[in-house]
Amino acid sequence: MARFGLKRENRIAVFAGASASLTGAEAVHHLAGFRQAHIVVSQLEIDQEVIAEFLSAARDKGMTTILNTAPYFRRDPRILKNTSWLIANESEMAELLIDGGIDSHPTVSPEVMDHTFADWSAQLECSLIVTLGGNGAIACHDGVVFRVEAPAVKALDTVGAGDCFVGFFAAGLNENLTWQESITRAVGAASDSVTRLGAQSSYPKRPAQR
Repeated sequence: MARFGLKRENRIAVFAGASASLTGAEAVHHLAGFRQAHIVVSQLEIDQEVIAEFLSAARDKGMTTILNTAPYFRRDPRILKNTSWLIANESEMAELLIDGGIDSHPTVSPEVMDHTFADWSAQLECSLIVTLGGNGAIACHDGVVFRVEAPAVKALDTVGAGDCFVGFFAAGLNENLTWQESITRAVGAASDSVTRLGAQSSYPKRPAQR
């Protein structure tokens, strides 16, 4: 995967490589081997047929499914049907709303989201998180809207910040933090990560489980 900056925003080019050979049956087979797991995370970097089968199997097992819509593609409807938590950035959310026929000209500014976020979550039929860069994140779960402000930091490199957010959020849920606590910790971790160069190498250490 190649990442490069343009006008202060990251752009991602995906070369599937070996991932292109993965089948839905293989993904489901390997899922069965994680008997103690109760949370799964997926992005959109592999074939959507595989993602759809994988998330469907995970939901059948009663697992919490987290979908990060990066890089954004018009999604297979079965994917969203089997998503517990959808995580998107502002531009991905705008495209998702248009493709879903929810809003043909969506404005995803923080001010607008405060008034429309619960409706978007209800129409998408899943819990929803939108990351807002330096403005933190906004989320909705069971009709409750929750906003987290990001701490003020000097950003050096934003590559990987979204992945950092998703990982810390999933880890928080796995450690039985509340969803609000998990999002708050994820915002803090992602904000900290942009103060250092690199992707995984910039991520803060995992806090001790309480």
